[in-house]
This record gives sequence, C-alpha cells and structure tokens, in this order.
Amino acid sequence: MSAPGPALYAPVATSDTHSSGSDADQSSVEEVERSYRRGYKKSITLRSRAWKHTVPLGERSGRSAQAGQHTDSLRAPTLDKQHLTGKDVLLQLCLLIKDLQGSQGPHMVHCFLNATLSPPITSESLSELDMVRIVNNPKLRHDINFDRELSFRPNLEGPNRKEKFRATDEYWTALTAELALYTHLFDASSSARRVQEQHRGLYIAGSRKRVPLLFETLKDILKTLVAEGDQSRIEEVLDVPMLMQQFEKGVCDLAGLSQWLAQLLKAHCAPMRDRMVDHMVKQVKKGIEDSSQIRIVKGLQELFAILETMKLDVANHQIRYLRGVLIEETVHFEQKYHLRKIARRRTDIDDSRSWFARHESSCTINEYVGLDNAPASDHTRVLTSALLQTLLSSGSGLNLPVTFALDLDRLSTLRSDLHDIIYEEICCEILSLVISHMQHGVEALSSEKQALRGRLLDIVGSAKTWARHIANIAAEIVRSALQISGSSAEFDTSITPCLESRLQRHLRPSSQLFKKHARQLAQHLQPSLNDSMTAHLGLASTALHDSLVPTAPPPPPRGYRVPVCNMSTGETEAKLSDVTRRLTHIAVLHWHIWGPIAYAYKGSKADDAADDRGAGDAAGLAVSEAGSGTSSVSRGVSTEPSHTPSPSPPPDPEDCSATSTSGLKSTDTSSLVFRQKPG
Repeated sequence: MSAPGPALYAPVATSDTHSSGSDADQSSVEEVERSYRRGYKKSITLRSRAWKHTVPLGERSGRSAQAGQHTDSLRAPTLDKQHLTGKDVLLQLCLLIKDLQGSQGPHMVHCFLNATLSPPITSESLSELDMVRIVNNPKLRHDINFDRELSFRPNLEGPNRKEKFRATDEYWTALTAELALYTHLFDASSSARRVQEQHRGLYIAGSRKRVPLLFETLKDILKTLVAEGDQSRIEEVLDVPMLMQQFEKGVCDLAGLSQWLAQLLKAHCAPMRDRMVDHMVKQVKKGIEDSSQIRIVKGLQELFAILETMKLDVANHQIRYLRGVLIEETVHFEQKYHLRKIARRRTDIDDSRSWFARHESSCTINEYVGLDNAPASDHTRVLTSALLQTLLSSGSGLNLPVTFALDLDRLSTLRSDLHDIIYEEICCEILSLVISHMQHGVEALSSEKQALRGRLLDIVGSAKTWARHIANIAAEIVRSALQISGSSAEFDTSITPCLESRLQRHLRPSSQLFKKHARQLAQHLQPSLNDSMTAHLGLASTALHDSLVPTAPPPPPRGYRVPVCNMSTGETEAKLSDVTRRLTHIAVLHWHIWGPIAYAYKGSKADDAADDRGAGDAAGLAVSEAGSGTSSVSRGVSTEPSHTPSPSPPPDPEDCSATSTSGLKSTDTSSLVFRQKPG
C-alpha cells in the first residue's frame, strides 16, 4: 500500500542469453560470484590455484611475498592463454570496473556481482495492482469499508524497508558499472580495447548482465499501460537484440529513445505527471552530453518510478470507480472466501466458537439463562462484551480468534487508544493525590485535568511510549500540582522521586490501579456500545459505512491506507464516543460476516446447516473459478497500514479465485483506465 503499495519487489529469474561460454565456463562464473560474496578466503584460494599453474616454481617465493601484501579480493589471471574461461572473463571485468571507477570501484564490483539482474520495479511486482487482484483481495475489500480515501502507494516502510532500499541502490549502482563497461569496450579509440581485441567478444558477452533485461522489463510494463494499438510500436522500438547491437556499434540514440518514451507516456498518464516525464528526459540528455553514466542511470531510475506511478494512478482510479460495489458486496464476498477456506480445512473456526461460547457462558448482561434461543441482538452484546474485555485486558497482545484476522490492525489501534485513556485517568488521580498532599481541601478542576491530559499526550508522542517518559510525566504532574495549589514555586524536587516510583508501578497494564480503571471504563462504555450496536445492526454495508466512517481522511499509513484515529486532542467523552463508533463498525460488520458461520444462533440463516456446514457451503455459496489464480496486494498491506499496520500475508491463489457477485462480474474493467489525451 500509503498505499499499499506494491509489496517487496521480486527479481525475475533469467538466464544470460548472450553468454558465449560453455556450461563449464558459466559454472566458473557462478563460482567466482559465490566466492566474492563469501569474502577474501575463497577468492585467494582461486587465485592461488591459477597462479600455481602459470608461475614457474622458481619465481613463486618472491611473488608470494608480494601477494601477501595485496589486500584486493580479486586478482587478474594471466592473459597469455589462447582461450579465457568464464571465470577469467568475470575477473577481468571486475578489475576493469575497479580501474574505471577509482575509489568507488570496490563497491561497484560488489554490486556488479551481487545485485539482482531485474530492476526493482517489474511487470510482476506491478501485477499486484491489476484489477483482478484488487477485486479478489480480501484484505483490501475489508479495509475499504473503514476508509473513505483508501488508496495504493509504494510501501516504503515496514520491517524490510532497509533491505529493499539496499537492494534497489545496489541494482542501479550495478547498472552504472555495466554502462561504464559498455563505454570502455565499445569505444573504438580505447587503447584497452585494442589490447583486448582477441577477447573482446567474451568481455562484451560477460558484461551484458542487466541492460538487456532492463529493456525487456520496460517493454513488458509499457504494454500493460498503453492501448492495444500502441503495443506494436513498442515492440518495434524496444527490440532488445537491435538495441544491444546499436550499443555495440556506438549508435544507440538514448536521447531519442527517451524523447519517444516521453511522448508515449504523456499520451497515457495523468497531466500532473508530465513534469516527472520532462525531468526524466532532461536527466538522460544531460548524462549523454556529459558522458555521465550516473546521470543516465538516474534518468532510467526516474523512468521506472514514472511507470510505477502510472500503474498506481490506474489502480486508485479503479478503486474509486468500484468503491460502492466493493463495499456493497463485502459480506457476500467475504463469506464465500472464508467458507472456501473452511471447506478446504485451511481455516479452523473451532477456536472462534470456543472463544464466543466462553464469553457467552460468563456474560450476565441479559435475563436469559442460556443464549441458545436469544435474539441476535443479545448475541451481539456477548460479542461487544468479549471485545471490550480483550481490548482492556492486561495481556501483552490481542488474544483474539482467527475470525478477527482482517481487523487486527484496527483493534490494535483501539486497544492503544483505550490504554491511553486509562493512563491519563491514572495520572489525573495521582495529580489529585499530590495536590491534596500540598494543600488540603484543594481539588483539580475538570478543565485543569483535561489540560494535563493534552500535555501528557504531547510528552509521550505518537508512539505512546508511556514507560519511557516516566520522569517527564512526573515533572509535568508536579508542575501542574504546584500551579493548581497556588504555590509560588515552579518545581519541587523533593516529591519527584517518590512520584516517579509510583508512576513506574501504576503505568502498566498489570497494575491493580490500571485494572480498576479498566473495569470502570468497561462499565461506562458497555451501555453506549450496546445501544450503538442495536441502532446499526440492521444496516447494510454501504449504509453502515456512510453512517460510521468520518468524512475527514485518516492519517497516512503503510501499504495502502487503513483508517487510524488520532485521539491526541479533545475531551475524554468525545474520545470515548469515537471509540464507540469505531468499535461498533468493526463489531457489526464482523457479525454480518461471521455470525451465520461461526456464531450460529437459533433463527439465523445458518442455523439449519450448522451441523453440516461443508455441504451447505457447497450448495448455497458456490463460487466462480473464472478468475485467474491471484494473491492479495502485499501491503507490505502495508495492506499494510503502513500505513499503517503491516500488511497481512497474501491469501492463497486458490482462495482468491472467487470473484464477487453480479455487480462486479458485469463490470467492464477495460474502461477503467485513463483516457488518452489528444495529440
């Protein structure tokens, strides 16, 4: 996702079609690459073996001393052979890169050997934004119910972001090294070329590692973005063998190619992207004028960023176009999806039923001895009571069954917000104790307590790390107590250590004071939550969304956007009202989807089939196999909230083959692209 953006870009497995060596030579090249990755030890061994075959015995002792002083991990093999092996060619190319690039040579050699062969952005990674995958992505289709502005964007966050940035940087650095080799090997005036003339063909073949695949990838992505009528022209212009011949002859017109690409992209992208396209052309032309491979590579990097942006624009346009249908079909689609997984024994809902039954047996909110014959509204009270207990529990995480998998991000945020409210109440209670200690009979006004809450949230920040800010919290409570009690002193260091110790004990979920306030908060929230559930339980998905999702866009998350409520300001009652609204939406939609499946009750549509769900699923909820095998968008979805919470793992392709109901089947997805601009 921002957007869930594309997930981690996977390299395309390819083979070097231009290799002129034998299979043994290719294995030698791979051996050198592995040796370079493992470090100096293996490389020194390889050099020693080659050296023993070529250096006379009498000269070895003197050269051994010199070799011991050399720190390079690669050494040139002797060149007086008639035929070079693939290993020799790769070693020579690495040494040539080091010579051409100066101080950056070792790093470029490392990237040349280790970077992926395919670009960071490929047609495979962008296929996650295809319409078929969007429609069949259960995580996205669930999240869209909670966010009016849900959209995709590149997932630049998450636990693997550093690795992704490193891999991306290594690829473009390796491409710079490869272009430098081309310039050297294809330059007719190069003295090095004349010296290496007899082996020039081997060096050229060995240097073609990424540029051919880059052009192939560029062609594949463009064909997914342009109209069918332009695809033949793309095939003609991006003829990879012809382009590589032009490189070898020194007649490849990269400036003209970039200008042609600019015209093509501007004809198919949104007008707001034209400036990006113009800057890409400027970079390439400037690189050619200055003979700078770095600038040329920056231009190519911007080109692929433009292609990714165009794909994101199309995907987000499609989401806006189908938004109403996707929300309307949420319950039907998700029930199909989950029932398929249950039928294939890929989801076990026994724990979910046990969880519900356990809370049902301990629930005392109604007059029934048992709830088997109770109406659905009473069962939903069991659900909300169970959710409140879980969110206010003192455990380290959310102990919820698999049926809440698509809501874990939102529930984790709710839990954090509720704990913040409790911590604020604890601090306000301690403030009252400090004031009474300073001056008996003086109490803090509600407005003064509310002001303290705001300052406390400023102290803990968005990370809500209360335990790390104990000293600052204690200082703020002392300062507020002195001000409220009318003391002329600005600070009192005598009570700060004791206050810090007390905060250390109480500002954690396992403390008795926390549990006391959690019980009070649950008793305060439960009646309003029950009333809200009763008012919204009969609404369909679309009406539920319109009633409970605020119009203001949520803050940006990871992957693609998942709503997150900012509770840093406002009165406590307003915060509790917001919590009630958000929890109502989660609970009502959850009940609509899972009530008939996992929490079947008397009178429900699933009650008759509860004992034989497999047969009922097959008969009543058959799904279409027309969709191709797809997987969900990786949020590194972020759906990811990145946004947000980290993206859920992609569903199994077989599980995603279920298309939505007639509303989506009848949609002509070919029209869901930007219209071409004239000219």
